[in-house]
Amino acid sequence: MTSIENLKDKLSDLLIQKDGDVKLSEQRDIVNDAKELGLDEKQLSKLLQEVDSGINWDYIKKKKQESIARENALKKAIEDRQKQEQNAGDTLGFIIEQCTKDKIFDSGEVKVFFETADQLGQGEDKTAAFLKDYFAKNNYIPLTTPRGTSIRLSLESTSWYKDKLPPPPPPPTRPFPGKKLIVSLTVLGHTVFKTGYFLWYNI
Repeated sequence: MTSIENLKDKLSDLLIQKDGDVKLSEQRDIVNDAKELGLDEKQLSKLLQEVDSGINWDYIKKKKQESIARENALKKAIEDRQKQEQNAGDTLGFIIEQCTKDKIFDSGEVKVFFETADQLGQGEDKTAAFLKDYFAKNNYIPLTTPRGTSIRLSLESTSWYKDKLPPPPPPPTRPFPGKKLIVSLTVLGHTVFKTGYFLWYNI
């Protein structure tokens, strides 16, 4: 059952919510609660004014302004962060494009890439994922550097690399040692010939 104190609390909340602009004709629930307590519209209106005069509107206004300021600060922080990440992504994308022009992304370039990402506040896993995503979109699979060092080794310092890069290419099959065989057969034939010749003339 509604009490006068409960009704006052409802009126106070409603006044604060509406910034003091409350029309009782639009508040059916409040009017019905007042009727249950034996209050007519005139008495309810007087109670509303009483509650209104008891609210510290300067304090309420200050708190709302602080809340709006915090909300705006949060929105700005999010926007700044999004811009920062976008700029970081653009920068990292530019680095990748420069490094992949010659179809080789060597360990030194990988080092510069990750160092730049760190300066831009990008996490290591996120940076490596960004790199992988670029490779996937551009169908680019860096396997070896000019010195034959797998790019996989350059990324092993991250926790991301395992099972994310394509498997290393199999080692090349050794060519058939044709030259060695020919030389060996020639030497062997020459030795057999000389031995046979020596034995033939000494029988």
